[in-house]
Amino acid sequence: MADKKNKKTLGIEAVAIVDNIVFSKTDVWAYYRITNDAFDFLSQGQKVSLAAQLDNAYSNIASDRAEPVECHLIVTSLPVDIDHWEKEVRKMAEDNSRPAPGFDLFVKEQVEQLKSQQYMRKVAYVGVNLGKRGALDLSGLNVLEHGLKSAKETAKMWFSNALKLATEEVSPKEEANFRFKEENYERLIRTGNLQGDRATSEELLMFFKNQFYPTIPTPPLISDYEERVGAGDILNETSHAIENKYRWLKIVQMYHEIELTGYRATMTFAEFPKRTFFPLSFPFFYFPSKLGAPFTMYSRFFLTPSSKMKATIEKKRKEQKDELENVTAGQDQYDSAINGVPQGTQQAISDLNEISSIIENDKQPWVQGSYHIVVEAESEEALRSYCDTLKQAYDDLGIKLIWTAGDQKELLLESLPGDRIRSKGFKQTTNISHLSTSGANFNSEVGDTVLFEKEKMK
Repeated sequence: MADKKNKKTLGIEAVAIVDNIVFSKTDVWAYYRITNDAFDFLSQGQKVSLAAQLDNAYSNIASDRAEPVECHLIVTSLPVDIDHWEKEVRKMAEDNSRPAPGFDLFVKEQVEQLKSQQYMRKVAYVGVNLGKRGALDLSGLNVLEHGLKSAKETAKMWFSNALKLATEEVSPKEEANFRFKEENYERLIRTGNLQGDRATSEELLMFFKNQFYPTIPTPPLISDYEERVGAGDILNETSHAIENKYRWLKIVQMYHEIELTGYRATMTFAEFPKRTFFPLSFPFFYFPSKLGAPFTMYSRFFLTPSSKMKATIEKKRKEQKDELENVTAGQDQYDSAINGVPQGTQQAISDLNEISSIIENDKQPWVQGSYHIVVEAESEEALRSYCDTLKQAYDDLGIKLIWTAGDQKELLLESLPGDRIRSKGFKQTTNISHLSTSGANFNSEVGDTVLFEKEKMK
């Protein structure tokens, strides 16, 4: 909640959670838990087919929209609920027959063994920005569709709300308005290849809390998440003592009567290969799982329509033309013959031509955003070791992973549901296949499904 040294508030943007909708001070987001897809044991053709299906799924989110759609992708690991597993096993035993002698002792020992191993399960969420709070709904201004009186009332209501200060309170009318907008995204994500379900307020609030317990056992929620979750509930769940270091955050929490310390650092994907050949190139968001590192990863990005990208390309092309004219004007005849156009300018022109060619043949939206991985450890030394290991492992894939300094607090906030883009650097512009082949929802699960836990998440 505040830094003990400086007594400063951290500045969490979210002020309310209603089901899968997160209200911040300025924006409203909807979050969906997307289905994990098997990956490891697929053939090359099946992997390509899966990527194509996900291309279409993400494209549909931005379908028929003239402006970019802001999204938030979260990949994290949650503890397997062993208590629900035990409940299921005992119910199955009761339904089938009378338990054999020693059954209770066997289940008890099995539960203790499973809890000691701290098994985790991978979960992926996609969030969609539903719009600004208090923004004018332009559809209500359509005189032909709604009439002059309705248009005047819409404009009057917006002007009245615009004069009000930002508030943490969410009115029933505001909630109903954004629920109506959310239904369209829910239908697209549920019926599409992402096969997503609405996240619950419990899941979202637990994700908030987990981010403040790096390598520390996260206690159960203390808030009544069955009802509306308010700003006070979010602050209570995320209470902490943080030391904001140059390259990491040191977080101290109480676990029962013991004071425990965890360390957290956010690394950023700074550069990807110019061309990748899926599935030969390994999915970069799935890679930590293969290393046995269940770290949280996230991305904040815009799905930009191809028409918008085309206009951006034309603007960049004019800027490159001006730059080229300035370069050639400053060269004499000898320099022009020997050196020609600078290498950087040549590369920029080549890239623009290539992107322009792709846009002409592919009308799917483009992805503009940043990608991050959250590293947690029990000590500073272990944190440095994990970060170095990850950096070298990604180097082998031709991916540049960097550990930035001075922005770790901002990156923590940026990862939270309902927040905003805070890291301005290292924005990547790629086609949509970069997102669909990232491996955000790739997994290869084995074993039995914990049915009670699955029902609880719905």
